[in-house]
Amino acid sequence: MESDDLKNKNSEDNISDESEEESEAEKVKVNLRQTQGEANTCSICYENFTNLGNHRVVATYCGHLFGKKCLKKWILHATRDRRPAKCPTCNSIIHSKKSFVELYVNNILVEDVTEKEELKRLLEDEQMKNKDLELSVARLMTVC
Repeated sequence: MESDDLKNKNSEDNISDESEEESEAEKVKVNLRQTQGEANTCSICYENFTNLGNHRVVATYCGHLFGKKCLKKWILHATRDRRPAKCPTCNSIIHSKKSFVELYVNNILVEDVTEKEELKRLLEDEQMKNKDLELSVARLMTVC
């Protein structure tokens, strides 16, 4: 009888451990869902990461993501003030400019600004045309 009771107790313990593990896994999934949007923006400047150039995504050794230019600037300001550079997210010490790595990722969302830039250019063109028309109207008003 005692061995059956022991088996049942062990079985209950295993179920309890599995439930705790599942609960922890659910917490992690919820946290990932909550922070998913944050993984696309630099927490220093709040701008989207880019796939090229100075604002490409880098990770500190503590695992936090930033735009490269922002993190370099963060480290530079700290060293100019003669204080240790710390991670803006968790305050872990960043020992040098080489304390982060560039990430070459396929699935990070970066902002495609192609259409936005084209719309800006078209707006500027239309504003120039508008100014030209206003000048023409003003000239005609002075002639009449």
